Amino acid sequence: MRRPMEVTLRTKNGDRDIEVLEGQSVAAAAEAVGIRLLGPCDGMGMCGSCIRRVVSGIGSLLSVETGGPYAETKGYDLCDARRQSGMEFARTCAVHPLNEAVIFDLEEKVKPW
Repeated sequence: MRRPMEVTLRTKNGDRDIEVLEGQSVAAAAEAVGIRLLGPCDGMGMCGSCIRRVVSGIGSLLSVETGGPYAETKGYDLCDARRQSGMEFARTCAVHPLNEAVIFDLEEKVKPW
């Protein structure tokens, strides 16, 4: 079993580092420390409420469902369609970090469909 990965979440109150356990989504790890990212679908990847901008590390995100690169999943395709000015977005309920170079900006989100 790998060690937990540290992910940085940018909030209006400053950066917050959280630990994400192997196989755990970023949203679930955030929930464990009191940061609510999940919406009405409660992490099933259907509502889009948990989509946040990835400041850095989009290539270091794995799909929780498949274990493969997030950039090759349908969830990424949906977020990719929402690119604005070259920014990257990801469903925090569907991703797990491969390394500790991932930063999410919680203040920059997109509206669900």
